[in-house]
Amino acid sequence: MSRAVRSLSSAGARDVADGDGDRILRELAMDYLIKGMIVLVALIVLVVVLTIIYRKVGR
Repeated sequence: MSRAVRSLSSAGARDVADGDGDRILRELAMDYLIKGMIVLVALIVLVVVLTIIYRKVGR
């Protein structure tokens, strides 16, 4: 069976069984890194917007 045809639920288990566990771990680490960066950028934007609003309202 080709890699492109496999179902998503069994793809990870087969990759680990095939010895591709390191690749799976790298993909998971990159996924968490990207999601963490998105959250960090969102928090920075929130702080900037709240600071601007606070200054415009006038303490």
